[in-house]
Amino acid sequence: MVGLDVSVETLANEAAELIRAFFPNETVDINKQKQNEEYSFCISCVFCDNKWTSTLNYSKESIVREKTVEAMHDNEDIILYKRRVKGALKETVYYALKEYTGRSLPYGMLTGVRPLTLANRFLANNSSDITEKLLQTEYDVSKEKARLLTETAIVQQSCTPEADSASLYIHIPFCNSRCNYCSFPSELVDKVEPILDKYMDALEKEVRFITDNAREKFESLYVGGGTPSSLSHEHFERLLSICNDAASKRSIKEFTLEAGRPDSIDKEKLVMMKGAGVTRISINPQTMNDKTLELIGRRHTTEDIIRTFELARAIGFDNINMDLIIGLTGENETDVENTFNRVLALDPDGITIHVLALKHASELNRIGANIFSGTCDFGALTEKYADIFRQRGYMPYYLYRQKYMLGGLENTGWCKKNRICIYNIRMMDDTSTCWAAGAGSVSKRCYSGTTRIERRSNPKNAADYIAGIDACITKKSEIMD
Repeated sequence: MVGLDVSVETLANEAAELIRAFFPNETVDINKQKQNEEYSFCISCVFCDNKWTSTLNYSKESIVREKTVEAMHDNEDIILYKRRVKGALKETVYYALKEYTGRSLPYGMLTGVRPLTLANRFLANNSSDITEKLLQTEYDVSKEKARLLTETAIVQQSCTPEADSASLYIHIPFCNSRCNYCSFPSELVDKVEPILDKYMDALEKEVRFITDNAREKFESLYVGGGTPSSLSHEHFERLLSICNDAASKRSIKEFTLEAGRPDSIDKEKLVMMKGAGVTRISINPQTMNDKTLELIGRRHTTEDIIRTFELARAIGFDNINMDLIIGLTGENETDVENTFNRVLALDPDGITIHVLALKHASELNRIGANIFSGTCDFGALTEKYADIFRQRGYMPYYLYRQKYMLGGLENTGWCKKNRICIYNIRMMDDTSTCWAAGAGSVSKRCYSGTTRIERRSNPKNAADYIAGIDACITKKSEIMD
């Protein structure tokens, strides 16, 4: 356990997240409430006279780091001033921890922020080379991650949204089985079968309300889950009818559907998708190792993955993405390399690399799995394959980070030229509206020209969603002005 005191209580979590980034298995006792506990070390952060002084005490030694914050400027926004105060705190804590551990983090002191936000901020006034250097010198981001961030930001700047644009997300929170790393509020499709007709009724009502009343111009439609293709052929056909009506009504050109797990896809469903105007599908193996597939709770093999991919190509899909996860149960670097190489041999149009994160609602967390105890160097592996992806014609186009990720790494979407998924970019920024329908979905309304964002959530449980569909629509209407 680590003891932590921060004089500005509202910023205590900022310091705590940095400690957890260095020591993911440690509990951080904020304000040292458990006085009788034996601490591995303690950190005290005091803000006085516009200066942070952070002291890390261990054994009989101390490490002290200080950072002065300029007084609030006459014309400075209070939000920007608070950002500077928070940044100075994180800098002192980070460099104290860096000296204590003798190591740095891939993203330096960047926690609790979307790292692309900083890259875009630097790029607004600087070249790509200077942007990379600023990320390294001001935030201690590694050279490799600074390059990745800058490349991704440049790609995203090429598809800036219009002021009145929006995306439509449709959520199908059902799966054939539950993977051990999953935290999504999905339900087993066979258990909800008796209410699926009513779910589709509610979904159709909500989607129709959005497409009839939202004022924005829709760029993209994304159907996710769960596993949308886990639905029966009858319900899947109805889902596609709902989507096709929405896409036609609002002239949506980008239409992605997560075909997901190969055990839920067949020729008939792929033909349905093609006929409904789906332009991009995601076939998500997560790994190309059969032993791992069994361990994590999947009901398909690598041969099923290959067969489904080739079938989709034969039917005419020319934009296929494949999701992979690094750090799955029992896997080492050799296993991950095997997955990467077998997927590259298929030559998909996009590859999304996720790094395992320990989620509170996952089976891994419930059984007390320690995902951080391994000795695998997945960081070096991601850097190696980032160069291989570039050589094979892929570019990074979206990137985000989560808490409690292996190695302090990131999730990155790679794609070939003209195969960007606009929705994936929009869902991660704070400037684009995304209207969402379905149980567990969250609508995000961004108000153009301001920093104002309003969110409205739907009930996570399918039965509650069905019962409360009118309330879901009412909540949307409140921000649909």
